[in-house]
Amino acid sequence: MSRDSFIPLFFVVMVVFFLFLALAEPKPASKVRDNQAPDSLDLSTFRWKNRLILLFGPKLGDPQYRQQVEALSQDAPGLEERDILVFHFLNQGGAFYQSKEISPNSTQKLQKKYKIDPSTFTCILIGKDGGVKLRKEEVVQLNSLYALIDSMPMRQSEMRNKHKH
Repeated sequence: MSRDSFIPLFFVVMVVFFLFLALAEPKPASKVRDNQAPDSLDLSTFRWKNRLILLFGPKLGDPQYRQQVEALSQDAPGLEERDILVFHFLNQGGAFYQSKEISPNSTQKLQKKYKIDPSTFTCILIGKDGGVKLRKEEVVQLNSLYALIDSMPMRQSEMRNKHKH
C-alpha cells in the first residue's frame, strides 16, 4: 500500500470511528428507567427556575383531582409562560411528574412535609423561592391561580422584562 493511498484510507477510518462514537447510545449512569424518577425527589432543584403545583389526591378517579387536572390542561401555554410544572401524587395509583414516576418514598416524605391527608384532595402552589403560596382542598380555577401568580413581585418582574424584549 502506497503512502498516497494510506492517507485517504486513514481519514475514512477516522470518520467512521467518530460517526460510530457520535451515534452510539450512552450507557445509563444508574438503573433508573427513562420513565422512573430517582428514589428521592428533591423539589429544591426547581427553586428559582419553576413554580410548582403539587396535586395530592386519594385516587385517579377522585372528582376534585380530575377537575383540577382538566382545568390545568386547558391552558398549557399559560402554565409554560409562568414556568409552572405540575406534580401528581395519588394515594392509590402512584405519583408522577410529566412522564416520570415518583417513588413512594418521595411521595410519603412530601405528604409528611406538607401535612397531607391522603384521603383528601389538596392543591399546593410552590413559588420559585420554594415557599408555599397557595394551599386549597378544593379545585383552583386558572383565573384565580394566574391572578395570584401574576400579582407576585417575581412574576411582575418577569412580565416587565418580557415586554422589554
